[in-house]
Amino acid sequence: MNTEKRQPRAYALVVAGGSGQRLGGDTPKQFLTLGGQEVLTYSLLALQRTANICGIVVCAQKMWHEHVRALCAENKITKFMDAAAA
Repeated sequence: MNTEKRQPRAYALVVAGGSGQRLGGDTPKQFLTLGGQEVLTYSLLALQRTANICGIVVCAQKMWHEHVRALCAENKITKFMDAAAA
């Protein structure tokens, strides 16, 4: 009998659909650089390191989907599944 406990598996939905309008400028906050990397990257890297997270979907405005995909590729976010419309 296998007595080993299995970790529950989960998917993460990262809500990154804001426009940054209140902050001003053309770039939403989640895509601004802070400490050498984009703000969204911090969340993606944390989820990538979390053992029971098996997939990540980023909800963002459609115009940012390719940017999100490139960001995940650059940072080797292998759990990234796709970007979804906000």
